[in-house]
Amino acid sequence: MSILDDFLRVSKARPCPVCGRPDWCLLDRSNPDDPAVVICQRVESPDIFGEAGFFHRLHGSNRTKARPFLFRPRYVGLSSGSTDLGELAAKYVKAMPSARLKRLESELCVTGRSLERLRVGWDGEGSTFPMSDAKGVVIGIRRRLLDGRKFSVKGGHEGLFLPRDVDASGHLLICEGPTDTAAILDLDLQALGRPSCSGGVRLMGRYLQVHRPATLSVLADRGEHGQRGAEKLAVAMRALCKDVRLITPPEGIGDAREWTRAGATAHDVLRAVEQAEPLALTVETVKGGQS
Repeated sequence: MSILDDFLRVSKARPCPVCGRPDWCLLDRSNPDDPAVVICQRVESPDIFGEAGFFHRLHGSNRTKARPFLFRPRYVGLSSGSTDLGELAAKYVKAMPSARLKRLESELCVTGRSLERLRVGWDGEGSTFPMSDAKGVVIGIRRRLLDGRKFSVKGGHEGLFLPRDVDASGHLLICEGPTDTAAILDLDLQALGRPSCSGGVRLMGRYLQVHRPATLSVLADRGEHGQRGAEKLAVAMRALCKDVRLITPPEGIGDAREWTRAGATAHDVLRAVEQAEPLALTVETVKGGQS
């Protein structure tokens, strides 16, 4: 028996009467135009209906308004300098409903444990992931809306997705984005994320100057841009780490998250690392004998 036997998805023509949005929420199928019961993904209630969302019992035209999230920010950016990004990210973490975290686990096929290590939060409209500098100071926040679109909180900067308790002293994997990083963390490997296929090169350099891993592997997406960006990062990091390797998921698999969804284990990833040739350090000599 499916939950959709008793509930109907909201739509633009029939939005959620609790949050007012046209997606994700569920209406009592027996009377969707004036439902007695609603399951809302965005507005809290004392009752959680499994992974579907928050259970709200309404009473026809005399329904009372449900209590919204205590923290529902407006996206006005940080140009005034009045909001600290670290504090904002911490508020988002506290605002993450357990039902939304479970839904995110299901959508992304990663564990809540790894998402929590990346300090995933909820801003009232989408999931949030803080981006940090090489010292772990939050300098930006990535937003992932319910429809999959990605933005950043205004006033911040691109940074690294640094999980809690990452041990960068041994073998460290560099992934693209927070969700690929979460997938590799699920394999009990040490990983952090760069902001995009071409971003974060300077920040990674500063990070390596502090942490100095024994081995560094850059995990590239299989697309052309992912390959080019990963190669550029790997070459730049070779001056800071003696053993740098470039690895790619097997043929037909686009990125790290697809790889783990296809059944990849830590052994599979480490075998790819072992089979990859360490990058050679090249020194170019310019005219005049300077290098």
